[in-house]
This record gives sequence, C-alpha cells and structure tokens, in this order.
Amino acid sequence: MKWSGLRIPQETPYRRGIAQGGVSAGKTVTVRFAGVDILCRALRDITTASGDIVLAIREGSELVVVGRLHAAAPSAPDEATGVPSPELGARSGTLTVKPVETRSYRSSGWRNDMDDLLQSEWGGDLYTGCAFYGSSPLSLAGTTVTGVTVRLKRVAGGDSDPRAPSFYRITQSTKPSGAPTRTGSVMAGPLLAVNGTSTFSLPTAFGTDLVAGTTGGLGIWVATDSDPHVRLAGRAKWSSSMVLNINWTRVS
Repeated sequence: MKWSGLRIPQETPYRRGIAQGGVSAGKTVTVRFAGVDILCRALRDITTASGDIVLAIREGSELVVVGRLHAAAPSAPDEATGVPSPELGARSGTLTVKPVETRSYRSSGWRNDMDDLLQSEWGGDLYTGCAFYGSSPLSLAGTTVTGVTVRLKRVAGGDSDPRAPSFYRITQSTKPSGAPTRTGSVMAGPLLAVNGTSTFSLPTAFGTDLVAGTTGGLGIWVATDSDPHVRLAGRAKWSSSMVLNINWTRVS
C-alpha cells in the first residue's frame, strides 16, 4: 500500500491507555494513561478486561473508549514504552464544601430551635438529621471524583456509649418545606464517643452523585427507636460540622 500524497497530521484525537478492569453496567471503565487513572465512558458495545490496550477520544470534558487493540490483553503491557504517553493534561485538587444548612426533621416538621443532626427517637418522634450542600459540588462537573470525606462531631444526647450514625443520601440540596427524601442504601458511619470527632471517608459514588446533581445532601436515620441514638453537632455549634472534602481529577 502506498502512502505518498496522504497527509497524516502529527496530532491525533485518540489516546492510548490500559484498561484497569471491565466496563461497568453504567458503561464506565477506569483507564490508566501514562500513570494517571481516569474514569472514562465506553461506547455501547465496548467490553474490556484488565490490561487491555484501549483507544479513547475526547468528547467535551470526558474521554470515551471507542475500541481496544490486539486480540487479547498483552501478558505484561509496558506503560513506559508499550503505551505511548497520551500527552493529557491531568489536574487534581480538593474542593471543600460547607453545608448551606444543617437541620433535623420529624413527623411534625423541621426543628427550628437548633440545627444539630438527630438520629433515632427523641421525645417520641423518629428523626432524620440532614446536611444540605447547595450548588457548590456542581462546580466539579466534568471531573472524576476520587474520594470524599466528611467531618463529624458527636455531642451529648442519648447514652454515653460510643455510637455510629447511619448515613443516607438526601435528594434535596436545600431544605425542603416537607420531609427530606432519603435515597440509596445505608452508609455505616464510624463509632463516636460523646464529644468525639472524626474525618470519615464516604463512598466515592456519593461524591460522584453530588457532582452530578442527583444527590444534594447527607442524612442520618435509623428505622426504629431501638437503634442507636446519635446527635451530631450542627454548623452553629461546630464550624467544621458536616464539611466535605471532595478529591477530584480533571483531564484538560
């Protein structure tokens, strides 16, 4: 085949990387580009295995896997020479997000006399304690969330034994007029003594949902009055209460 007369630009929109696993049900896969792991989308019919050499292309602020090379994953792909550097500009950082409001809800409505977060039964009512994060997390749209932590302080209330909050996603990003909407499965929190503090790691998927806008807050709740009574400091009592640190990476 003769290539004379065919102009091939030096710059190509495609990037080579190494798949770190299979494509998820949500059509995403982590790909390593020159030592940087990036969560990529995959075309509808693309499947990958760990170690596959894949081709990705920029689509807006995302990388999309469009194909894979070789009949199977090489036995020992060499990141230094076997996969040329994609020459991506990867930036990372941490966004600190303070709650716009902390508050507790029971069947008769929101408590307005304090802003602590209550879990379980208090005074005959079963409570949901909530922290709402407003629109700040949306500023990370187009990034890959790599981790998220929350600052907690347990204050006096209930018994004095160490107790753990049970976390749920809250749909609303600001306090609704009625009951908050809990979504997802329970995220077990740390054991906290009275006046104990913690910087606790939450599932990365929670941070991803915050950035996507499908989740707006974090709540504590248990189904029965016999489950642990926990009272977490609200932002009026402790300035670091329920503050999130969201770690992120962006490809430019």
